[in-house]
Amino acid sequence: MKPILDFLGLDRDEGDDTPSSSTSGASVRDTLERLEALPTDRARFVASFAFVLSRVAHADSGFSSAETDAMERLVAERMGLSPDEAAVVVHVAKTQSRLLGEREITLVTREFSRLATRAEVLGLLQCLFAVSRADDDVSDLESREVEAIAAELGIEEQAVDVARRAFAIRHLSWDGELRPERPADHESIHALNVAAFEQDAEALVVQRLRAQEDPIHSLVAVEEGEIVGHVVFSTVTLEDGDGSITRHVALGPLAVAAEHRRRGIAGRLVDEGLRLSRADGAQLCFVLGDPAYYRRFGFEPAAARDLVSEYEGVGDAFMVSELRRGALERHRGLVRYSAAFEGV
Repeated sequence: MKPILDFLGLDRDEGDDTPSSSTSGASVRDTLERLEALPTDRARFVASFAFVLSRVAHADSGFSSAETDAMERLVAERMGLSPDEAAVVVHVAKTQSRLLGEREITLVTREFSRLATRAEVLGLLQCLFAVSRADDDVSDLESREVEAIAAELGIEEQAVDVARRAFAIRHLSWDGELRPERPADHESIHALNVAAFEQDAEALVVQRLRAQEDPIHSLVAVEEGEIVGHVVFSTVTLEDGDGSITRHVALGPLAVAAEHRRRGIAGRLVDEGLRLSRADGAQLCFVLGDPAYYRRFGFEPAAARDLVSEYEGVGDAFMVSELRRGALERHRGLVRYSAAFEGV
């Protein structure tokens, strides 16, 4: 069974061109075997993701090296593949984008939509913008293709406009370093949170989470050696109606230095934390925050999904994002944050 290749109709013939890679023939065969071992739905998800990216790159009838590099990087990062695996998947997608007809192209795009969560669909949209800008020149054909894909994925025009602006801020304004926090960062992180929130409550939450060894991910944004942004993803519990208790993740606190805001730093931190949480196998992510801001990351009011916060009066500010398709259909009930948040 060859799910990655079969899905897009590419047979593995001896005469096929191999992806542009420095690996030997044996290494390519090893890479193909690893890809062929993927579960069918996962393989279809990976293949359709890469194929939709290729639609934008091929909109003007060609693939530049910059576009190919961007596609391979995005497939590796978003799909959790090695560079060699990503190169093979992109090669397959590029080959088939030249061959498939309009009907088949639409069917592959709908397949991604079927398999993806809302957050993953919006994440793909950000990737489409990245591919279209890979060679610093977005053609009218590429722009129209992005809009056509968005429509096929069921993304509203307003959401596309918001995502486009968010991409411009996030990816064109700041190119610093994102990394996990280190012990030497703790004092700077504390000072950043105190300054950002104009109180020490959130900074103390971070300290207590650290003391409880609870932070799943604690990430910093660094520019010229200075920590200018920070976010924590921690554990929450969900008490389902049937009495079972499941563990999920919560985003926050999220802080960016005042003089560095509106440069896309917060968005980069959120994106990276959500990516890592998906890679960990997390199903749901919760946040207490501004609905207008967090919707762009795929969050929606939790109450509409029968998910209730332990905190009273939070309304639509209590939001949830589905990190695994179908998770919102499986879970209902009361969400409790870590004891580290008491008193905030």
